[in-house]
Amino acid sequence: MRKYVQLPLVILLVFAGQLCAKPKMKVQLYGERVEFRDSINWVYVYLILPNGDHAQGLCGQAIGQPSCTVESVSPEKRKKSSCNLPSQPSVKLTCYESETYEAVRRKNDITLYGATGKVTYHIYGTW
Repeated sequence: MRKYVQLPLVILLVFAGQLCAKPKMKVQLYGERVEFRDSINWVYVYLILPNGDHAQGLCGQAIGQPSCTVESVSPEKRKKSSCNLPSQPSVKLTCYESETYEAVRRKNDITLYGATGKVTYHIYGTW
């Protein structure tokens, strides 16, 4: 009898924890560029935060490490668009048409949740 009482209590606590959890914000991935340097794939992202601020993020992927490229959650193919940055980087930049992701920010780190999992970028500036 005691086990039957504990199960609903556990379910109730898990559900209450989900209700109290901080909702994820929506972040637009405006563009990204990839550089291979010193045996590391450096992925730079250009983000638009919910308050309209623009942030640059960085993730380094060594050989054998999880990918630093966030995969689109929409089933359609990514739609590329022209880039309109105040100053264009010297390397190729790929921009996308309105790609938004759920995200969680902790200080200067932001985690984007894509189709194949999550990727955390370190915010190092604005654009």
